[in-house]
Amino acid sequence: MNLACLSVLVHVAVVFGADNASRVLVRVNGKPITAGDVEFAAINQQVKPDDRAAREPQLVERLIERQLVRDFLAGRKITAPPD
Repeated sequence: MNLACLSVLVHVAVVFGADNASRVLVRVNGKPITAGDVEFAAINQQVKPDDRAAREPQLVERLIERQLVRDFLAGRKITAPPD
């Protein structure tokens, strides 16, 4: 994780409270997707605060899909090339 990502996560935890950011929304193959993960995705995709509530289901769905792909690739022992 790079420094920019870490600072955003810390910011999310401070703004939304560590308890709220760590609240598990859904588990995918036993791995949690938290409110902080969704907020980070919203910030990363530059979702406007007014659109946040409407876009939350899409953000959660995308995070679920990404975790499923990660699990599939890990199960097949497929890694991305360094470049």
